[in-house]
Amino acid sequence: MQNTGADKKRNTGNKLVKDITGQTFGRLTVTSLSEKRDDSGGAIWNCRCECGNTKQVRGNSLKRGLVKSCGCLSTLKDLTGQTFGNLTVTTKTDKRASNGGVIWNCLCVCGNTREVSGGNLRRGAVRSCGCLKSPEDLSGQVFGNLKVIKLVEERGAFGKIIFECVCACGNTTQAKADSLKRGLVKSCGCLKYKHNSQINEFAKAMLVEGTSLSQIASEKLSINNTSGTTGVKWDKNRKKWYAQIDFQGKRTHLGSFVNKEDAIQARKEAEEEYYKPFLEKHKHKHKHKHKIKGNDAI
Repeated sequence: MQNTGADKKRNTGNKLVKDITGQTFGRLTVTSLSEKRDDSGGAIWNCRCECGNTKQVRGNSLKRGLVKSCGCLSTLKDLTGQTFGNLTVTTKTDKRASNGGVIWNCLCVCGNTREVSGGNLRRGAVRSCGCLKSPEDLSGQVFGNLKVIKLVEERGAFGKIIFECVCACGNTTQAKADSLKRGLVKSCGCLKYKHNSQINEFAKAMLVEGTSLSQIASEKLSINNTSGTTGVKWDKNRKKWYAQIDFQGKRTHLGSFVNKEDAIQARKEAEEEYYKPFLEKHKHKHKHKHKIKGNDAI
C-alpha cells in the first residue's frame, strides 16, 4: 500500500474514519469519500483503477486487500473465440458490469449480437441473445396488486425473465415472471408493509402499560430454553448462570450465579416483585412453574 494521502480523520456523520484519500491499494487509488455507507455504517470510497475505470469500494475491503482493482485483475482472461451456449465471444468492450467485470461482444447462432458480462457467460446465466426462450408476454396482466407494463431487456440471475410492473399503490417495481405466476410477488412491498403494520397495531392493542399480560402470565417456555426457567440461562464465557427479567419494555439484570437454583430463586423473587402486583392489579392469575434440570446451556 502506497500512502500519499494526508493522515487525518473524516467525519462520516456517524463516526470519524481515517482519511485514505490519495492512498493506493493494488491498482486502485482512492480519490474521495463517497456519501454511501455499507450495511454496518462503514465508509465507502471512490477509487480510480490503473485501467481507467472507477469503482466504489468499502474501506475495510481496501485495507484488507480484498479488492485490488475495478475487476480487471480477475477478468483479464481473454474469452475471445470461446462459445457459451448459442453465443460466441467476438471482442472485449470498454464497458464494465456493476461489479467491475468485463463486458464482451457476442454473436448468437441466430445472427443477433449481444453484450454480456464475463461472469454471466461463465455461470451460464446468459446462453443466447434471447432467442432460446421467447418469453411469454405478460403485459397487461394483473397479479395481486401488480399490473405488468412491459418486458425488461435485462435478465436476472440464471437468465430469469423480468417484467416492469405498476403497483396499485402507484409505485413501479420489477418482478421475475415465474415469481408473478407462482404468486410469490403480489405488490411492490406495500402489502407486506401493511400486514406488518396491522400486526404491530394488534400487538400494541394487547399491551397494558407497555406489557403483555398474557406473556408474563404464561408458563410456556421458549423453544430455545434448556434451563427449565424463563429468564435463566447459562453464560458460557463466565461459566455462571445468568438471571434476568423483562418488564414494561425494560430488561433488568438479576445477577450471575454459580448454582442454577440460586439463579432460579432470583428470577422467582423478581416475578413476585414485578409481575405479581401487576397481574393482580389487572386481575390475571399467575402460576409459577419452575423445573430444575441438569447443568445445561441455552
